[in-house]
Amino acid sequence: MSTSAIVAIIAVTIMVVYILVKYWRLYNKSKPK
Repeated sequence: MSTSAIVAIIAVTIMVVYILVKYWRLYNKSKPK
């Protein structure tokens, strides 16, 4: 694997994790306690 491919995979992974965390926090806020 080339370096650029590894960097692209890392960038996509970080983006997906960020989106998941953002939606998880929104879900937890809207959920009644």
